[in-house]
Amino acid sequence: MKFKPYSDMDPIDVGLYITQYESNNTLAIVIVESESKEIYGNLTVNLGETPQDCQYVDVNNVPLAEEFIKDNELGKPVGLVETSGFVTYPLYKFNLSKLKEFQTEIPF
Repeated sequence: MKFKPYSDMDPIDVGLYITQYESNNTLAIVIVESESKEIYGNLTVNLGETPQDCQYVDVNNVPLAEEFIKDNELGKPVGLVETSGFVTYPLYKFNLSKLKEFQTEIPF
């Protein structure tokens, strides 16, 4: 799967590491570079409890996150947001079967 971190950068090949946040067992999605298996960054951010298969998208550190989700049909916005600091994070309902198509592991 191709991921374009910023509009002025070339796309990179990535996979997704699907896990849970330890504090509340909600969905956590990490972007992993396919070739090196290095973590690029978090697609999601933990802002507390969320409904099943939902999580806030980290539009602060991954500016094109919503475009990436839409282009790869990974999920859809549910119309709710949460503000933390100066950033407003949209809540998405993720398509878990689609996420699993791009699932990768992180070598620890």
